[in-house]
Amino acid sequence: SLLGLLLLVTPILCLIALAWGWWALSLPRATAPPIVYLDVDGREITSFESQAGRIQIWVPLERIPLAVTAAVIAAEDRRFMRHHGVDLLAVARAAVTNARENTVVGGASTITQQLARGLFLARERSWWRKAREIGIAFVLEARYSKAQILEAYLNTVYLGQERGGAVLGVGAGAR
Repeated sequence: SLLGLLLLVTPILCLIALAWGWWALSLPRATAPPIVYLDVDGREITSFESQAGRIQIWVPLERIPLAVTAAVIAAEDRRFMRHHGVDLLAVARAAVTNARENTVVGGASTITQQLARGLFLARERSWWRKAREIGIAFVLEARYSKAQILEAYLNTVYLGQERGGAVLGVGAGAR
């Protein structure tokens, strides 16, 4: 059956992506976030946007309300704390649904995969990019804690446009 084939092939593809991810570590880091000056109470005094037109204020995870982190995990990746970068159940579900509909109706990208895509990969939609995204996600999970990954995601996720710049992260999004 299609589901059985997917359950057999998916782990093999994930292992290939993991090997590919080790290569991806040599990718250049994304443009540095802007400099933000805070007063002694942690309030922003001023910030300077990066050359790429980004508006971003880094907020440590412990200063982000638990309700925000819980809502993001519930909406984006319910099994975030239980997988190692790729949610195989979500991949299988999406593959079956997409095959049944004969089009892409849903994805299976985890928070870690979205972070990998946002920091290191182009916006193209291809199997090649998806394989690299999976590989980088495995590497991120091997190198960083779940808390560090969640903090990075919450501070780099695209939240819209303002004053001609991309609003990245909950710190800038809350302003």
